[in-house]
Amino acid sequence: LAISAEPDDSCSFPSVVTKQKGVLQLQLGASGENAHASKPEKGVNAAEKLVERYTEFRSGFDHSEEFGTTINLGNISAEGPANQIPDEASLQVDIRYSGQYTKEEVLEDLGQIEGLEYEIIAEAPMLQTSEDTPEVKALKHAAEEVSGSEVEFRRENFASDMRFFTEKDVPAICFGPEGYNLHSEDEYVKVDSLKIYCEILKNFLESELN
Repeated sequence: LAISAEPDDSCSFPSVVTKQKGVLQLQLGASGENAHASKPEKGVNAAEKLVERYTEFRSGFDHSEEFGTTINLGNISAEGPANQIPDEASLQVDIRYSGQYTKEEVLEDLGQIEGLEYEIIAEAPMLQTSEDTPEVKALKHAAEEVSGSEVEFRRENFASDMRFFTEKDVPAICFGPEGYNLHSEDEYVKVDSLKIYCEILKNFLESELN
């Protein structure tokens, strides 16, 4: 079992994260035909074409779905000055996928959109660890014994390096002390939770070794 001590900002410490979304970053592109801006009928505007195709693609994402697949438009660019119709345009998106709309389904739908090219910039699998894994159940038991409260299994929208263990069929979880404001200047961990956290790990390891 691989354990990442990722701070727990769930407001329900201690808790155990067994699932996290996967990552799919894409560059989308469209081609057009140059012309002077005063005569748009003489060309094909690649930027407008790209925005139209992207809007069609984005309509397949439901951001209201709990633990659903999301898409974020990070940046967009087109070749040439403002008085010229661009013949090339591109944008980059960051997709966080789950079983609700898988990576394979996303790419299949993307491939159906005519006139929209794409390139995979980066990708990473989901973290998926069964809650029935014996070691995971043992850790949950240890956490409940030490804390005196019920411990829940959670899902997180962000990704972590624990996903690489899933890729190798190694059970992995995120389980850490209570902490908030992650990745901000005033990120912090509650000292009292560190004591509880260490006691939970000690209890867990002793139960596994005996």
